Amino acid sequence: MTGAILEFQAVHYRYPDGSKGLDDCTLMIAEGERTAILGANGAGKTTLLLHTNGLLRPQQGEVRYDDRLLSYRRAELIRLRTDIGMVFQNPDSQLFSASVREDVAFGPLNLGLSADEVGHRVDRALAAVHLNDCAHKPVQHLSFGQKKRVCLAGVLAMHPRVLILDEPMAGLDPAMQREFLSLLDELHASGLSVLLATHDLDFAYQWSDTMVIMDAGKCVARIATDTLSAQQEVLTRFGLGIPQVMQVWNALGSAEDTPPRSVEDLCRYIVDNGYK
Repeated sequence: MTGAILEFQAVHYRYPDGSKGLDDCTLMIAEGERTAILGANGAGKTTLLLHTNGLLRPQQGEVRYDDRLLSYRRAELIRLRTDIGMVFQNPDSQLFSASVREDVAFGPLNLGLSADEVGHRVDRALAAVHLNDCAHKPVQHLSFGQKKRVCLAGVLAMHPRVLILDEPMAGLDPAMQREFLSLLDELHASGLSVLLATHDLDFAYQWSDTMVIMDAGKCVARIATDTLSAQQEVLTRFGLGIPQVMQVWNALGSAEDTPPRSVEDLCRYIVDNGYK
């Protein structure tokens, strides 16, 4: 098994109004993997993400990064948030500079890097998210999808090891979703560990290596995605249904073959096997 880069050990967290965020949550995130966190509203997905880089602190239990207990001293948090970059669901809550380039440069500038190094990082980050042509645009003139990519560029400019995303496909039309999926694949291929929370089961099934199911603040299942066809009852038990591709696959009765993970792969299978 790949070594853990993040670990939650019996973590509890309640919000000031008394609502439960995490309840004895124990979870391991493997280094180098693409991990999707699934669960109903209120299951604790976003609360979990906010603990990964110290934005929230456990009231009981431990969070470990790279086999070290998280420290909440200021200098340690700065280092942690350099290593673990988070992109929020709503980009407008993360963007605050006048132009794209200024926003992406904000983090590296606060690390005290030289102007040349900051410029180099900004150029590379904008290239990674395919936004070079928008570098000098005012942020408010961007589309929703472009704003999400600027947020992502701002994180990448910090040279993180782990990328955290909360509902990355929310608010994106189908074309934008395909583009963002391709971008996530590129970033993962470059060596990033990627952890995200999503309601989109079909996206999670197509994209992830591991699916984590949360319910009432607990991690109730951790499934290798390529074994999901043998564990469909886990999804239905917690009200998540099953991926649409798998529904069609089940109807075809092709249990002897490896289930496809995307509509495109399913269509190829149907054509190749002579279904009419």
